[in-house]
Amino acid sequence: PEGGGMSNRGGLSYFDERVNQRKVDFLQRHLAPGSCLDLGCGSGLYGPVMQARCPELLQADLLDRRLPAVQHLPFRALDARAWDLADSFDNIVLFDVLEHLPDQEAFLDRLRRHCRRRLILSVPNRDDARLRALHLTYGHHTDKTHCREYSPDDLHTVLRAHGFRVDVVEPHINVRIADIAEALSDPPWWSRAAARSATLYLKVLLRLGLLHNTCAADWFCAATPE
Repeated sequence: PEGGGMSNRGGLSYFDERVNQRKVDFLQRHLAPGSCLDLGCGSGLYGPVMQARCPELLQADLLDRRLPAVQHLPFRALDARAWDLADSFDNIVLFDVLEHLPDQEAFLDRLRRHCRRRLILSVPNRDDARLRALHLTYGHHTDKTHCREYSPDDLHTVLRAHGFRVDVVEPHINVRIADIAEALSDPPWWSRAAARSATLYLKVLLRLGLLHNTCAADWFCAATPE
């Protein structure tokens, strides 16, 4: 997904330098004031958004691969598969993490002990029925590091089983679906021009609400410990 993801070669997570504004908006709406653990922080670029609401911020990942702009933020190296901290936090943020953990049950048990007020996470959508009608699928279905993917019901079930009440699950709509014409265009200029026109037309229809895009690439979730 835009703003981060996992390598399908089994290595560390990869990331780009783009910030996903929809993740920013979700954080700003759902972070509780106080402290925050950014677990699996990757590039670290969402740290400043979290710190604006949570001055006590700790970023954590296997290695410190954060970009220079956020290297000043507190960091701790740890493995999410076996982590344990003496501290607890008002917020714990997991962007693109849970689907990579073989034992999510043990992880969520530990997480519950350290989360005081709000859990915020993003996970990949397992339902690609709309795309399969076009013989397409999501890129994350090819990611060999994924142990599982999720539906909203899956999130409610697994989080409830580990002591969380789900407050909201929102779709992260795949806005690049309108680019399909350009992906299919041939090199000649007239083919590329036609594809760009088709893409612009689709984007206008989507913006006007005349087409309803329901292709959710991911789910954003906010939950509260019970």
